[in-house]
Amino acid sequence: MLALTAIICSCGESDSTQNTQHDIWVMGYMAYSPTSTYDQSSTEFLFYKNTGNSKLVTSSKTLSSVLEFDNSNDDIYKSLCKDGGMQLENGQTVYPIEDALVTSSASSYKTVNIPVGSYIVVAISRDPGSLWTKSRCSEKYCIKNIDVKDRPIGQEIILRPVFPCDYSRMGLIQWTDYNDRFTYTWSL
Repeated sequence: MLALTAIICSCGESDSTQNTQHDIWVMGYMAYSPTSTYDQSSTEFLFYKNTGNSKLVTSSKTLSSVLEFDNSNDDIYKSLCKDGGMQLENGQTVYPIEDALVTSSASSYKTVNIPVGSYIVVAISRDPGSLWTKSRCSEKYCIKNIDVKDRPIGQEIILRPVFPCDYSRMGLIQWTDYNDRFTYTWSL
């Protein structure tokens, strides 16, 4: 009887405890046209603690030709790829608390385990292109704010950004999720 009481009490206690870490599933995609199906893309995910104190410095470029795209660079994209450093409007540089690279050949989502809290996630297209030209999906990144809260198993946060494969934009693009369609027009 005493053993049965101990089992019941211990079960009740474990149900009331909260997890302090949670899994985030990540995978990146690319689209060759605004209406095409999405293909897996090499994508790096950077997780920054969101303190709400200052905004990230970002840049977007609109380009008019393939030649202009090939001859342009985005300094913020380069910094993100180098060491994950993001400049804040107040002049400080912040670095991710976690990062994950998912290659285009990955057979499943990558899991990132992070503490409960508020985060800014930067997804970077890592599509390499060829020896002679940049990929149409390269030099693009997108940003999403997430709140990681205690949640039951099976209700993980899934991040699946889609990068447009176009020569008309570089730098920050709008986050488009795998289940969504592009809310802006773009062309090859």
